Amino acid sequence: MTILSDLCDYYNLAREMKPSPVPERFWAEKKVKWAITLTSDSSIVSCIPLVDEKGNGLPLIVPQGQRTSDSWPYFLCDNHQYWFGDDPKEGKEKQANICRLHHDVLDGVDDDAARTILAFLDRVPHIDEIDASVRAILTENKDLIVFRLEGDHCYIHERPLIHDAWNAYRKDCEAVAKISPCLVTGNKCMPRAGLYPKISGVSGAQPTGASLVGANQPAFRSYGQPAGDIGAISAEAADKSSLALTYLIKDRDHRCHIGEDSVVFWADSTQQTVVDCLSFLIDPDQVSEDNSLLPKSEDKNLRDRISQCLEDIRKGMPISGIDTSTAYHVVGIAPYQARLAVRFYETGTLGDLEDNARSFLNDTEMIHVRPCSI
Repeated sequence: MTILSDLCDYYNLAREMKPSPVPERFWAEKKVKWAITLTSDSSIVSCIPLVDEKGNGLPLIVPQGQRTSDSWPYFLCDNHQYWFGDDPKEGKEKQANICRLHHDVLDGVDDDAARTILAFLDRVPHIDEIDASVRAILTENKDLIVFRLEGDHCYIHERPLIHDAWNAYRKDCEAVAKISPCLVTGNKCMPRAGLYPKISGVSGAQPTGASLVGANQPAFRSYGQPAGDIGAISAEAADKSSLALTYLIKDRDHRCHIGEDSVVFWADSTQQTVVDCLSFLIDPDQVSEDNSLLPKSEDKNLRDRISQCLEDIRKGMPISGIDTSTAYHVVGIAPYQARLAVRFYETGTLGDLEDNARSFLNDTEMIHVRPCSI
């Protein structure tokens, strides 16, 4: 619970940053590969790829979802098997479910794009509506598809009224959830989370994500709780901690690898100098073959200040410009099938880390060799 609580605190801190590096609740960053443009009468104008120079999908902030079954859809961001029923086994069921979900969210929303996407689903679109050359590529994988209204400069899920409708729908779903105290936040009478959101981006774990919290065997359950109930963790705490951890795992400044384990670290600070200094201290990949510090930023002054921080630590001098009472956190995570195992969790202050780093640097000091990362 301590790890989840600290991750929730980091989420709240990160949301105060402008721009925030983590999405708001009920939203998540996903790699999307296709965008379909619709006319006002729900006809398909185009289907274009959203890929970078390496062929990877573009990271977009889209409505958050988690499949509870193979036929469970996502809102405004899903693959061709749901939008077009292009699945020989469950195509009709998937298409019916995604239509039902969008009516539940968008019925009554006074927005042209909302009416267009509902009309698109109601007419039961077919994959043959897409150009054959594009269709051949689109149907190779289950890549995510988003939609745009013709003449609009944003995606449909980004329109303000639709954004608010999704948030309202998710809050209404929470309102009927089981109420209990939250062991993470300490708050009473909060909607309890069902499934803990999957964490994506962990090296070696399943591409669709893995569970950090869950119970899938009777021996792991407490007081007869069902397998899908993760105990006294509120939906808010589950969302915040999972969003924070997913961001940290994907961000180069907050993670490194030791063998097959992912090591994630963060500080209770939004100062970039603190973030970069912690990264230099922990991540060995920031040191080049000749033991010199690799350039981590285009800002030369910032790089110089970080290098000076490490040199000050080695000489026993206090770090200038950094509050040594700031807390830091380090957690080791290992993939195990559809789950994540926590190897270790360490927390303290930057002052504690400074003392330990100084001892390490002094113990490993060699003549004419730059100090290495721990």
